[in-house]
Amino acid sequence: MKKSLFLVSFLVMGVFSLTSCGGSDDDAPVKTVDLNPAVNYFKTILATTDPDDALSGKIKHIGFGAGEIGEAQVSEEFAGKLVPKGGNAPIRIVKPKGILDGFVYILFTYICKEGNKYEIPGVALIEFTDQSGKTATFTIKLYETDEIIQGRVSLSPTNFTEKTSYLCGDWNIAHTNFVYREYNQAGKVANTYEYNFNHGRLTDMADKLFQDHKVDIRQDIAKKGDINKISFTPNNRWWIDFSYGSPSCGDWSWTNESNGDFKYTWDDKDMSVNFENGTANVYFEGSNAFLQLNGEGVKNDGCKYKVWVTLRMAR
Repeated sequence: MKKSLFLVSFLVMGVFSLTSCGGSDDDAPVKTVDLNPAVNYFKTILATTDPDDALSGKIKHIGFGAGEIGEAQVSEEFAGKLVPKGGNAPIRIVKPKGILDGFVYILFTYICKEGNKYEIPGVALIEFTDQSGKTATFTIKLYETDEIIQGRVSLSPTNFTEKTSYLCGDWNIAHTNFVYREYNQAGKVANTYEYNFNHGRLTDMADKLFQDHKVDIRQDIAKKGDINKISFTPNNRWWIDFSYGSPSCGDWSWTNESNGDFKYTWDDKDMSVNFENGTANVYFEGSNAFLQLNGEGVKNDGCKYKVWVTLRMAR
């Protein structure tokens, strides 16, 4: 079995600490708690540029939504203009692995102003005018240079619920639980390993794995480092930001929002095939969010395995 490949896949998702134990054939339980039984709807807007408009050379799309968190895909050159010389701004540039034709993602906080105006404090003022149907004129004024950029965009206003609003934004990892279950040729549980760490430091996890089980994936972990943040945006983007190396970026969407179930895909395909397209569950308790990722696969000997990773996340 290529245990190192499997474990790399989950260390990249943020995992573990180790004990070996037996186990029943029952699936690991998923706990779901509604944030609020009342369904409150909020509005978000996604503006997409016309490929024939000059604006598309700088901005592909920009979205404003839950929790005053916004996300956009912009040219790398334009992204550099959004970070003031002092470096202090409510904006983060995310450059995923893979080819984006010179474009990167940005995550930012914003303030709603009067009318159809949005401000990224200390960075820019954005306004939508001359709206006709689902199109409008988009204007952004950069505070640092007084540069004004304008173009036509297509608007896609949507509704999102309070649960989406609560999920969106940046999360830090407070605790990681990892369960790995092996099955024999007869399909019965052969062994179960469970790990716990009070952080998301992948390097520490890899060191512990080598110390206890002589499985050495420390060099692979060096490509990512530690998990800094996990971020969700209302226009169905999410990513895991590492202390160094490229973040893992992808799409997410609810499959059963009342249960906290969602599906996801990754932009880059460097992870194990089993986890490029997956399902997950999230539930909330107080100020914490619990994110459970799961998957299954087949070892070299033809036996299957299942995995569950639960991350306790805090603001």
